[in-house]
Amino acid sequence: MIAECSGMMPKDRKHLEESTARILARHLIETEAIPGLKGFEVVRSEVTRGDHQFDFLLRKGKRELILDVIPCTPAVKRIATYPHEATDESERVHLEDLAGLTSVNTQAAILFISNNRVAEFFIPDFHTDFKYTQTLLELKDRLNVMAVALRREKERTEPTRVRPLKIPWKLIESEAKDRGSYMVVLKLPESRKIKIGSLKEHRFEEGFYVYVGSAKAKKKDCSPRIHILSSRIDRHRQQDKGNPHWHIDYLRPFAEFCAALPIRTKDDLECKIADSLRDLTGDETPDRFGSTDCRCQSHLFYFPDDPLTNSDFKRVVQYYRFERLVDRA
Repeated sequence: MIAECSGMMPKDRKHLEESTARILARHLIETEAIPGLKGFEVVRSEVTRGDHQFDFLLRKGKRELILDVIPCTPAVKRIATYPHEATDESERVHLEDLAGLTSVNTQAAILFISNNRVAEFFIPDFHTDFKYTQTLLELKDRLNVMAVALRREKERTEPTRVRPLKIPWKLIESEAKDRGSYMVVLKLPESRKIKIGSLKEHRFEEGFYVYVGSAKAKKKDCSPRIHILSSRIDRHRQQDKGNPHWHIDYLRPFAEFCAALPIRTKDDLECKIADSLRDLTGDETPDRFGSTDCRCQSHLFYFPDDPLTNSDFKRVVQYYRFERLVDRA
C-alpha cells in the first residue's frame, strides 16, 4: 500500500481541534442534542479500557456507552469526511478495540463532528485512507457510528444548531474498493527531449506533469482485499523502468514523483478527469500520450507550477472524489 497525497481540502474551511471537539461533544451530550445519545449522562472523560484510552464513559440506567470523538476534515460542499491524511495501524487497532468493548450492557460508539454548517452527509475518505474505511465498514455492525454538523457563531463555543449527518453505507461499500482512476503528479527538473514508445520524440518543458490513469478490476477481482489501484500507483512510484510498458514509463526515469491522487470508484472516470484537466492547461504534451485506447487527445497535462497548490486543480480533485457523489448519497 502507498502513502497517498493529503492536504487537498479548501483552505477557507477550518478544521476543529481535537480538544475543542471533545468540549463540544460533552455540551451536545449534556443538552441531549444528539439523537443517538439522548438520555445518556457523562460519567467521566478519558476512560481507560485495556491498552487504550477513550474520550467518554456514558451511562443510561444500567447501560454503559464508551464514546470516542473525532473532528472531521472540512466539508466538501455537503459532505464531511475523515481522515485528511493516511492514518497508521494504531488508529485502526484503536477502532477494533473500541468495537470489542460491546457486550450485553455496554455499547461502543464513535462520533464524528463537522464544523461546517452546510454538511449533510458523512463519508470516510477512502481515497486518502482506504484501510481506515475498510476497518470502519467491517466494524459498523458492532460500533454505533454517528456524525453531526455544527453551526457556531464566531464568538461562541456552544453551537447554535446541530444537524445529524446521514451516512450512506451502501454507497460507501460500493465505492470504497481499491480500483478506479488516479492522477500522478511528476516534476521534470529540466527541459529535455524524450522518445515516448511509438510516439514521436517530444520536448518536455521543465515543470510539473499530471498523468491520468485507471486500474479497473474484473468482476471476479472486486474483493476489498485486492489492491489493484494501490499496486498500479506503487509501480508508478518506481523510477527505474527496465521494461517500459505504458507511455508514462518512458517519462518516469527523468521525473521526480511528487504525489499520487487516487479516486476510488466503480465508475469509469479516466477520460472525464482528463477532459477537466484539459480545461486548465495548454497543449504542451504529445498527442495520444496514455490515450491510444480512447478518443482523448492526451492523458498527460503540463503545469508550469505545482498543481497541488493550484485551487482550480484542487477543485477538480474534490469534484471527482466527493462532489459528484452528493446526488447519490
